[in-house]
Amino acid sequence: MIGKLDSRITILQKSVVRDDIGGETVTYSTLKSTWCKIEKKTTSDDNIELSGRQTPINELDFILRYFVGMSEDMIIQYDGLMGERYYKIVSINEEFETRRKGYIRITGQKFDLEK
Repeated sequence: MIGKLDSRITILQKSVVRDDIGGETVTYSTLKSTWCKIEKKTTSDDNIELSGRQTPINELDFILRYFVGMSEDMIIQYDGLMGERYYKIVSINEEFETRRKGYIRITGQKFDLEK
């Protein structure tokens, strides 16, 4: 598997800061940069209806070395051929077989990160 970890990603951790009147500011900071294998999750048939139009769901599976502290409120930043993209973590799969080998499978759904 090590030779197949050919894509560099950054795991971003969410932080929420409250001001004096209760307003919230959300920021993301780098938790970890790591190598992973990326697999396309969706097919041409995977669509959802948004505003009356069929829109493809842009999901990827990221397979990486297991580490403690991964959660679904984190974001994956991937700088691929199409430029910088962000993926909200929608599931973390810690199947016994994968975890036994020291890897974790994370499904991320593409979204626009407001900076």
